[in-house]
Amino acid sequence: LLRSLSTDMESRNILLITAHRDGKSSVRTVEERSVGSNAGSSGACPQGQEWLSQTRVEVRCLCPDAVNELVSNKLAMDLATVRNLSDLLHRKTNGNPYFLGELLQSLLNDLIIFDDDSSVWTWDLEMIQREINVTDNVLILLQRKLHRLPEEARELLTAAAMIGFTFPIEILLGFVLCELNVASDNIAANDRVSWLLTTTVEQGFIQAIGNGSYRFGHDKIQQCLLEMTGADTDRRALQCRLGWYLVGANAQLSGDETIVFSAADNLNQGL
Repeated sequence: LLRSLSTDMESRNILLITAHRDGKSSVRTVEERSVGSNAGSSGACPQGQEWLSQTRVEVRCLCPDAVNELVSNKLAMDLATVRNLSDLLHRKTNGNPYFLGELLQSLLNDLIIFDDDSSVWTWDLEMIQREINVTDNVLILLQRKLHRLPEEARELLTAAAMIGFTFPIEILLGFVLCELNVASDNIAANDRVSWLLTTTVEQGFIQAIGNGSYRFGHDKIQQCLLEMTGADTDRRALQCRLGWYLVGANAQLSGDETIVFSAADNLNQGL
């Protein structure tokens, strides 16, 4: 599709934006095949009498000053006051924006406390240092955050993670109701599942993307959920049930390719 759009002689005003991480070769290959394969050394390629330009922007981790500004804005305090805290957070996260955001959020109200009398945030740097010393990466933070959810909410997210990074919400909710062994028109069960869904959305684990589909707020969330399930018999049994459910759901969706692959993957791992 990208190749077709980028080489279509009739497309005069179109902007294509692709993104990938280093090491994610499959995404980069799509980009290179669609545009780069036609590009010359100048980074542009001919399209009739015109040129299709290509610009690559490398997004790096945040520098100490950027982290200092982010923490300052988050706590509504001046740069100098939060410098020691922001430097500590930068050293721990290496400026990774997602890890930084999750770590800072986990510290708020526990080790970074709002003082009602002085109307400012306060913290003990040594206590924070001890706390984050046992937090090696963002997956540990996510595990703690997930364990604070109701067990049913974690089970809903686990099923979603097994379906894929993006998933039709109708299929996820249908499978959850099937697991509860209740009819799809059971009002009480539907209300409960809807509440669980709302809880996971409000906490940023998943988000709506339109057309009845949702996706995880970050691929690390999906990774964490899959790793938390382990590789025991219960997980394989769950994947087997999900796989067969997806086979039936796919028949109703007239061959949705994403569901076909997800069904095959879960059955392969579950059987």
